Amino acid sequence: MNRHGGRIRILAVAPYADMRRLLEEAKASREDEIEMTICVGDWEEGVRLAREMMTHQEFDVILSRGGTAKLLRERLLLPVIAIPFSISDMLRDIKMFDHYVGKFAVVGVGDVTKNARIICDILQKDVQICTVEQMDETEMVIEQLKTEGVSLVICDRVRYQAAQRLGVNAIFSTASIESIQAGIDEAVRFVHANTAIYRQNELLKEALIHDDEAVILYAPDHNVVVSSISKEKNGDLLLEALEVPKKKSGDRQEFLKKFRGKLYSIRTRTIDHDNEAYTLLRISGRPNAFSSKKCITVYQASDDEENGIADCNSANMTGDTLELIQKYARSPVSVLILGEVGTGKDKTARLLYRLSDYSTKPLFIIDCSIAGSDEWERLLLGDDSPLAVVDNAIHFKDLDMLGEKELQLFFQYALTTGFMRRNHVTISMTLGSGREAEIRMTLLNVHHCVAFHLPALRERMNELPNILALYTNKMNVSLGKQVVGFSREALLRMQSYAWPGNLDQLNWVMRELILLADSAYIGVEMVDAVLAKEEKIEGADMTSKGRPFLHMNCTLEDMTYEIVCAVLAEERGNKERTAARLGIGRTTLWRILKNRVK
Repeated sequence: MNRHGGRIRILAVAPYADMRRLLEEAKASREDEIEMTICVGDWEEGVRLAREMMTHQEFDVILSRGGTAKLLRERLLLPVIAIPFSISDMLRDIKMFDHYVGKFAVVGVGDVTKNARIICDILQKDVQICTVEQMDETEMVIEQLKTEGVSLVICDRVRYQAAQRLGVNAIFSTASIESIQAGIDEAVRFVHANTAIYRQNELLKEALIHDDEAVILYAPDHNVVVSSISKEKNGDLLLEALEVPKKKSGDRQEFLKKFRGKLYSIRTRTIDHDNEAYTLLRISGRPNAFSSKKCITVYQASDDEENGIADCNSANMTGDTLELIQKYARSPVSVLILGEVGTGKDKTARLLYRLSDYSTKPLFIIDCSIAGSDEWERLLLGDDSPLAVVDNAIHFKDLDMLGEKELQLFFQYALTTGFMRRNHVTISMTLGSGREAEIRMTLLNVHHCVAFHLPALRERMNELPNILALYTNKMNVSLGKQVVGFSREALLRMQSYAWPGNLDQLNWVMRELILLADSAYIGVEMVDAVLAKEEKIEGADMTSKGRPFLHMNCTLEDMTYEIVCAVLAEERGNKERTAARLGIGRTTLWRILKNRVK
């Protein structure tokens, strides 16, 4: 093997994005010995990236972890070394859930479960441990655990994603720098006994049609038979991203799918040949007139997997809230999500979408708080609007922030077109806001929505230990920390706090606590200090907003003017929305402001 400068050439495939930082750290400490190329991708994505890298570069060995390492070993000819799941890594993960209320289990390949059994035996913990070597067995095992009352699983990255799809909370066992160094040591020892073997990618067949439309033919086993998409145009990525389920013979379908920020129109039909069903796809880029509009975001379930753990685990995937989300996700009627500020309404909308039958399609998120009048009219009436396509997933965020004219146009459009029956629609509003009650009654009585109320965090104190465990894992990954949890006194202090900012406030408080932590457990002194600061900020914030601290020694006219100015500032100067929140006409609002100027 012709190595650069005599160094071992390692291709490191990190199953999750946050492992890259530790790999970079290990690489920097051993630059005289190894030459490491790092890419991030788990399971099939990891295999694809490895194949692509091997096409352009030569490597001596591949380094990966867990199920991804196992699959790479099965699919590729190059030697694959697995980063070990150490005893200390598993001990940290299991100890993290000392205060967890409910049943949890460990699921993974043999390397994971072997150490888990040792730890649980030493600690005398009754934890269910399941060894799953084949990926196609994972969902069945987790589904069975779910029926047995297990609400959380500790697993590797691949099983983590399966648990998310089934609506089960999960954390994946992250690697420590010591485990990564041990994997590199093994790779260096192993590479001297192996010769790199490279697998060549198959050549794509010549283009079938003109460039503005692509054709892909899938075999009955769902492998590609013919494709007109060239590798130079990100063909491999596009084929994987746009893959669709096989349909019954004769079925036709047309839908939209997002890839790298662009919408594609996909038409499918099934072709019978020799008693076997082949699936034909015709793909064309769809002009998106709303891509430049700030009020519309196109989201896909796969976005969470690309962004990592921070976007997947949710405090609303615990307890009674989780059970309701799973039921409402299958609702044939539109769902109205109600809750205080910070209760996770937007994330709940994404969870309802991810657990629905629409999760393979894009979710169009329409932010009503920043939609202008002209933009709103084009959205409802435009031929290329996402509302014009049947069987879409659409979320209207903060519908109560619309102006009166836009709101009435929305209601009229919904009645005329029936789009709320033809699509998976969710709507969110802040409970108790200006016109929330009025709009809610219209949606429930006229448009036959169902209401989904998100409880405030102060009403979920029995679930707080579970929520804190999820947030601890999330912050550990994003901040590179290894905090296990809270002391008993610190946990009680967290449960006694009112949390006026709900989950949003808990999120930033947890970020600060994990960042400041210098030991495995967060103590009560640190919790008291951080929460005391929060209380000071809350008091200052209420005073600056003028809510409830009105000047009681002034006239009623002055009080009215103060209230109007406070709401006008919150609505960013939008007089129409201000008048709607205050329950007055725009003429009355204008008169209050004009008289004050005089």
